[in-house]
Amino acid sequence: IQACLSESTWYFFVRMPLADLGITQRQRIAAGGLKTNLIMKRTTLIILSIVAIVLLAALGFSIKQYYHYAVVNFKSIDNEAHSYHIYPETTSDSLIAEILADYDLLSEFAWCLHCRYLKYSQPQPGHYRFAATISNRELIRRVQLGEETPIRLSFTHSIRTREQLAGHMSKKLLLDSLEVIQRLNDKDYMAHFGLTPETAVCLFIPNTYEVYWTMDADQLFARMYKEYQRFWNDERQAKAKALGLSPAEVATIASIIASETNKKEEYPTIASIYINRLKKGIALQACPTVIFAVGDFSLRRVLKRH
Repeated sequence: IQACLSESTWYFFVRMPLADLGITQRQRIAAGGLKTNLIMKRTTLIILSIVAIVLLAALGFSIKQYYHYAVVNFKSIDNEAHSYHIYPETTSDSLIAEILADYDLLSEFAWCLHCRYLKYSQPQPGHYRFAATISNRELIRRVQLGEETPIRLSFTHSIRTREQLAGHMSKKLLLDSLEVIQRLNDKDYMAHFGLTPETAVCLFIPNTYEVYWTMDADQLFARMYKEYQRFWNDERQAKAKALGLSPAEVATIASIIASETNKKEEYPTIASIYINRLKKGIALQACPTVIFAVGDFSLRRVLKRH
């Protein structure tokens, strides 16, 4: 091969070092390296830009979801708080439909997402009052755990009979009036409270109380007995004893007086009349007692035929 090649050709291909190449060829090699570096830098920049965009999108999504989760996802249409009664047969769908009649849902996607995240499926029965703005976490947690809002339960002098009392409580609470009337008429049950079926209404001192809508009959009676004991403290019991009356008798006279007049300043005068009649063994001759015996509480005038 060496014999076939000229000396100059042999020198050029075999012995000439890279430094002896022409300047144009070196420039081409350098330009190729620069081009490769530029492509790599550009590719890296594009990748970093895409990663940054994805991270920013993920951050924005997370912030938005957290806002609906912890701050607000329901806004009241009239900027007022609203109350709801959840019955045992109420479903999650029927509850949200009822709520959406009063509230705007900002993100349905966030609601569905957080329901799955918190494993919410069925609301607990109860009375719930929500503010003008509600977050998904607050709404789900409360109805899922049964964190009720207490209601105000009032008893007035207008409730005169056990039937009226049972009906009143069944309207205000998640109670069957039959459960209440059975306990009111049960001699042994009322004996636990120191009362009889005839004086059972006296257990419910006229006042307004905060109770839970879902409390059962036994819980209600126990709560009212605590209020009864709180009212009939040692001082009041001593006053009743000084008059020769029991707490139930005092309550009966008080109900008669309240039916006689709406003017509180007249209470002491009327009370003294009835107490004097009792001491003397004279009939009370009170119209409210006749109305009670007749059972017609719409009577405005008591006549001899009554």
